[in-house]
Amino acid sequence: MQSIFSVDYVTLILAGVIPCVAGVVRGITGFGGAMVMAPPLALLLGPLAVPVILVLESVAAAPMLVQTRHRVQWNVIGAIILAACVTVPLGVLALIAVDPTIIRHAIAITVIVFALVLLRGWRYAGVPGWQRQWDAVL
Repeated sequence: MQSIFSVDYVTLILAGVIPCVAGVVRGITGFGGAMVMAPPLALLLGPLAVPVILVLESVAAAPMLVQTRHRVQWNVIGAIILAACVTVPLGVLALIAVDPTIIRHAIAITVIVFALVLLRGWRYAGVPGWQRQWDAVL
């Protein structure tokens, strides 16, 4: 893993400018900061870019959560958080254990399949069954 102390000044300056540009995009559109930051920061910082982007986006989103907490559908968010707590460690384990070429191919196939499904015009129009069941529990 790359240490922040082994990075030259030009890289540090660029790594500071890129989030500023991403902040402007996020401020204008309301989203997209991570999409703007991820490619150039990944080129500059390598794997270190992922936690940097996660921290920056979390800090940027925190005030929004405070302002909108009364509008959040906590039953839906609760199910998502529960699923994330189970599946994120499994995903990290898969990223560590599986050959990167296999992961790239699996991601590419998944994106292509779902892009084709969307191009064929399929859209989900209903309320998920698990949400109705989760509402009954809460």
